Amino acid sequence: MINNFHNSKRLSLNTGNPVPRRRSVTYALVLGLIIGIVSQTSSVQAAGAEKRFFIEAEKDRGTAAICVGDLVSIHVRVVRAQVRSGVPFNVETIPGVRILGSADFPNIGQVTPRESRTMWNSDVPGSANFVFHAENPGTTSISFQGRVNPSWGASILERLINPPSGWTSVFDTVDVTVQDCSYNVSTISHFSAQGAPLVATMDGKMKSDGDGHYTGSATVNWVGAIAVAGDCSSVITVDSSKVELFGELDDDWLIVDVTYLQAVLTNIGGCPGGVNDKALLNLDPVTVSVPASGGAKRPNQEIHEPTFYSMSGFVVITVTRVTQE
Repeated sequence: MINNFHNSKRLSLNTGNPVPRRRSVTYALVLGLIIGIVSQTSSVQAAGAEKRFFIEAEKDRGTAAICVGDLVSIHVRVVRAQVRSGVPFNVETIPGVRILGSADFPNIGQVTPRESRTMWNSDVPGSANFVFHAENPGTTSISFQGRVNPSWGASILERLINPPSGWTSVFDTVDVTVQDCSYNVSTISHFSAQGAPLVATMDGKMKSDGDGHYTGSATVNWVGAIAVAGDCSSVITVDSSKVELFGELDDDWLIVDVTYLQAVLTNIGGCPGGVNDKALLNLDPVTVSVPASGGAKRPNQEIHEPTFYSMSGFVVITVTRVTQE
């Protein structure tokens, strides 16, 4: 029994010996890590580098003119970088940052959404996306604000060495100037009846009269035709006529109404016993929708003469935006 007691005592002593040894090894490793981190931190500080957060806002289209009715995308990202002598390096994009956006003069344009977050799966990876809706002419600044935590992007040990001091805000602005642009409108109409073609052309301009409305007028010039019936022929001419133009912005689309006033057609007969006659022509009005930046459409169109006939055809309408640049 005494032998058993001594054996058990010897066993407990033997099994207890490794515990202090393991602790010593652990303490040595931790101490080595801390010394290494302190050394690295000291070397960075000695090199004059500091870690800072920046916010960057950039609008699409660069310096291109912005007109009333335009939608302009703006991408905002937040980065973390080391800075030495004012020069950033080791730049990292930070996702998940909440960004607020607003226009200083909302009567000139609105920013949507009011709030967004930087995300990798956005239109521009790592950014928060906003859209500026240009509503009235003028200049405004668009302000963006993000709140960041200095601990973001830092390792656990870096946080131990330099505990974060709380949240901080980063700011950036984008300046935009909105113009009240005008529009050039041109049309080429083609008609045909009994082998006699008629062509009408127009070049006009619509100017803004406020609130996204545009008006204008222009002259329609005609190219006549020769109508042939058997051995006889006649010459068809059409006097110049007028057209009224009206445009209206609907979000990022421009609706254009083209209203033609009556034109006078003269048919000079070339057959024996033929007579010269005149007729009033009515062209179908045309309405098209094109992007606010401009575009072209090809709708059908007809000429109607109240007494005798109608002519079928089409018109090509081209709308070009004119900026003040």
